[in-house]
Amino acid sequence: MVALLGWLGNLSSLQKLYVVDCEKLMYLPIEQAMQHLTKLEKLMIYDCPKLNNEQSKINHIPLVQINTHCSANFDTYMSLAGASAEVLQ
Repeated sequence: MVALLGWLGNLSSLQKLYVVDCEKLMYLPIEQAMQHLTKLEKLMIYDCPKLNNEQSKINHIPLVQINTHCSANFDTYMSLAGASAEVLQ
């Protein structure tokens, strides 16, 4: 997948979003879709080396962390993000 789909904007109650190890991802959804994520407080993007600069789409999100080149496993990503991998499984 080279782009996250626009329907992501329909998840208006979404508070945290983790995007991890998406080697082909180049784009976030369109700005209008991202603006609908009004409750999104944390966006963490790890190991997505082709992701373009999408800063204008995510300016409204209070906490954004992007590390496009990272070599760690999923548990490491979650500990960096302050989440438990057990909760997500």
